[in-house]
Amino acid sequence: MATAGASCEPGVSRGPEDAAGGAAEAAKKEFDVDTLSKSELRMLLSVMEGELEARDLVIEALR
Repeated sequence: MATAGASCEPGVSRGPEDAAGGAAEAAKKEFDVDTLSKSELRMLLSVMEGELEARDLVIEALR
């Protein structure tokens, strides 16, 4: 996942107050689910599946 406040534009620095709003706005632009291609949807599904597996492993480890 992208880090808050990270920018691809050289020379652009964000303060802490910009990071949350800017990251949310950038994420909304990047992940408009209605416009994702089939390969992008597959990658998103794969990432989500990995997150669920990791969550299950943590739950089992904590038991």
